[in-house]
Amino acid sequence: MAKLLHTPIYLLESLSKYTGVETWVKDETKNLSGSFKDRATINVLSRYKNKDLVLSSSGNAAISYMTYFKNSNQKSLHIFISESIDKRKKEKIDSLLSLNIYIHSVADPRKEMVEWMKSHKKSVIVNSTVEHASSMEGYTKLGMEIEKDLPEFDSIFVNVSSGTAFCGIYKGFVSEHKFFAIQNSRHNSVAKLYDFNFQSEASSIADCISMPVTPYLEEITKIIDKSHGSSYAIENLRIESSIELLKRLENLNLTNDGALTFAGYIKAIENGDIKRQSRSVIIISG
Repeated sequence: MAKLLHTPIYLLESLSKYTGVETWVKDETKNLSGSFKDRATINVLSRYKNKDLVLSSSGNAAISYMTYFKNSNQKSLHIFISESIDKRKKEKIDSLLSLNIYIHSVADPRKEMVEWMKSHKKSVIVNSTVEHASSMEGYTKLGMEIEKDLPEFDSIFVNVSSGTAFCGIYKGFVSEHKFFAIQNSRHNSVAKLYDFNFQSEASSIADCISMPVTPYLEEITKIIDKSHGSSYAIENLRIESSIELLKRLENLNLTNDGALTFAGYIKAIENGDIKRQSRSVIIISG
């Protein structure tokens, strides 16, 4: 199986001047599949041989598992995705289709996956809570990688769906940093405990946040409170504004998912949670 890459971390000079905060990016789009999901995928796949694997996904996890499946010595891979999945993600998924990979395009991926498992009980759900510990190990290595490359900084911004990545990254650090959990305006079980200035929306253009309630809610809030961080819910308009801002200042072409974290960072600065002339790290998850 292919090994993980050591993804780059770099300074955004123009955005730093614009915000007054030294802004660094850990660019997880440079992983083989284009997202930080590879961190979890490799760890989980290494646990199994000759199994029928199953997952539900908003896109990035599907792409990651499809990328590594061929050389993983597994029997089959069944992926449940939404009928309304992001067009770019669907095109990537279609391009990765190969022998023994099956795509189930349904209205409710999680619900349909659970129903399907009733008649396929020997299959393994790779993004179940059982596998979160293995996934978390992969994200812990990401935290260790950041601390090695940039030992001194003040705050870090991570988008949160299940919370596995957020908690794993936190465990990778020895030194203390403010942790900020970023969610969208549709699914914000963490953010609504801290952010009282957002409008809930029926859908979000950043569909990487797909879990109505994170299973790691208690652990995430402990991390936020201990580190003196916070959490923000981001509306679609803010995401779109961040895409335009990063394109104009840094010539970066962000996806909606990537722009979500940046929008949370800008909101934190606006709210005074990030001090001017401090140093922040934003993880572009993919």
